[in-house]
Amino acid sequence: MDYEKLARNLYEKFNARDVDAVAGFLHPQVEWVNKPKKIHVQGLEKLRESWVKQKGAAIVHFDVTSVTPKEGGFFVVVQEKVWTPEKKLLFDGPVGHDYKMRDGKIIRCDIVNADAG
Repeated sequence: MDYEKLARNLYEKFNARDVDAVAGFLHPQVEWVNKPKKIHVQGLEKLRESWVKQKGAAIVHFDVTSVTPKEGGFFVVVQEKVWTPEKKLLFDGPVGHDYKMRDGKIIRCDIVNADAG
């Protein structure tokens, strides 16, 4: 699998806020980290609901800086920028996203230190 292409396509869709396109990358039983609540949202439908509830709370943008394949998935370092709805910058720094795969789809996403990969 071309994880570089997958990751770049995933973040392109995420940055465009195209929830349906992002969902196409995800396993129906996905476990996705909800950073503000410090939990994992389980299942694609619950994840969609979570994203809809979070819409407008902050503006988040990711630029992929590296993609590293690993056993059972891949690791991505992104430059993450987060703004308030009023466009005040809250965060601008590197973040690691650790992805696990099942049946060609993302089954789990964790946020980790950028140097953890």
